[in-house]
Amino acid sequence: MLEKSRRRLEVLNILSELRVTGRVEATMDKLYLSALNQARMDEHADHFLMSVLSMIIIAYQPISINTISRFLPKNVQVDSFVQDLAGVLKDGDPDRPIRVLHPTFREFVLSNQERANGFLVNPRTSSITIATACISTLEQMLEYDVFRFCNTNRLPPRNSEVVDLDSITLQRMTAAERYASVFWANHVAESEISTELWIRVLIFLSQKLLNWVELMSWRGTMVSCVEGLSWLYRSAVRHRSMETGVLTARDIETVRHAYQFVVRHQAIISEAALQTYSVALFFTPLQSTLFGSYRKRYRSLLPTVTTSHLIRWSGNATIGGYADRVTEMVLSPDGNYLVTIGVEGKLCLWSVETGSPIGQPFQRAPLVPVHNAIDMCIFSSDGKRFTFRVHRNELYIFDSKRGEAVVPSMQMGGSSGKLAVTPTLSYVVSSGRPISIWDVERQKEVHIQDKVEPMFEAGDIAISPNGEAVVAIGHF
Repeated sequence: MLEKSRRRLEVLNILSELRVTGRVEATMDKLYLSALNQARMDEHADHFLMSVLSMIIIAYQPISINTISRFLPKNVQVDSFVQDLAGVLKDGDPDRPIRVLHPTFREFVLSNQERANGFLVNPRTSSITIATACISTLEQMLEYDVFRFCNTNRLPPRNSEVVDLDSITLQRMTAAERYASVFWANHVAESEISTELWIRVLIFLSQKLLNWVELMSWRGTMVSCVEGLSWLYRSAVRHRSMETGVLTARDIETVRHAYQFVVRHQAIISEAALQTYSVALFFTPLQSTLFGSYRKRYRSLLPTVTTSHLIRWSGNATIGGYADRVTEMVLSPDGNYLVTIGVEGKLCLWSVETGSPIGQPFQRAPLVPVHNAIDMCIFSSDGKRFTFRVHRNELYIFDSKRGEAVVPSMQMGGSSGKLAVTPTLSYVVSSGRPISIWDVERQKEVHIQDKVEPMFEAGDIAISPNGEAVVAIGHF
């Protein structure tokens, strides 16, 4: 007690100096060095002190003494270090998050070696320690049906069917487990290149990925799951591009498949955590380097589905050689084709699978003003055709496979307003005055006995899926 009072008195003296001299940074640095030197029990304990300090500084949210103790070896006296740093940290109950008293302390320990004077925290190196600790923590707790919600006599419950789910997950997880589940991937992504760490990551993905995704669903944190794996994938690609030799092309594919899994199945897993092992797992590629072992492990949970199509997940194709700034993109319903429209009025059709252009780019004659020269690009429901309009009155129909016009362009006359198309793109409806229907194959307007003419151009227009009814919004 006497020693702690002496330290607090020393801190007060330094703060008094700050008020008198007004030298903010220099005096605060002196305060921080004094507090840190007091916490240094001996030079052999410096490593442990810096480990505790690093975790407090680089954590994405304040963590407690008990959480740090879980992440570090048992012989590290975390409580003693935190108590000794009372001049710069707000501590208390072992389960209460530790907070830095002044934001400039974080700036001080992250600054440079000269200023920090032996207490510099390297966030990229420190992230390796906390990332490894997070993975170890999760490996010890994760398993199928982690909270024992599944009753063998009934179907697995949906998340909404579990009473007091939030309270149960909070009570059954420690603070360290909650932190590790949300931030382990982020810490890996922020770490410097480490072969040992990435080996741990790849093992974790191959053995515990589905268990972790299940846990994140029960906790209602699937958004953090997607975000963390996005960080992880970008980090893996960056390391691979640096040619460090740490990651192979196969390793990158493993991380990519983990990320694609949660992105593609986020909706269904968010509603029913245990669907991670059945429907979501079923719709993974048979040739995947990641999910083969999971299919064997959980084969009894997989549904029986007959399909003639192999499921394939490919990497994102890169579209290159496009000089015009893109202002609009339209993806075909089947996901095979992409149309881009540039600010200079150029329209290009691309293959999504290869990233290569299909046919020749379309660009209207220079006499036409380029601003909004091309608009209303719409695909047919089967993706085999698409239509677009030039200067609000000239309509084109293109074949998606060849990238060529199917029929000559149609002059619609005046301003045709908004457009809607039948599923097979046999007819086009415009919301102008009056509302008109155009037969694509015959290249002419369909005669309507009682034309509907709104007071102004219709605000919107739509066609039913069977193509037999048209609905328009406007003043009639």
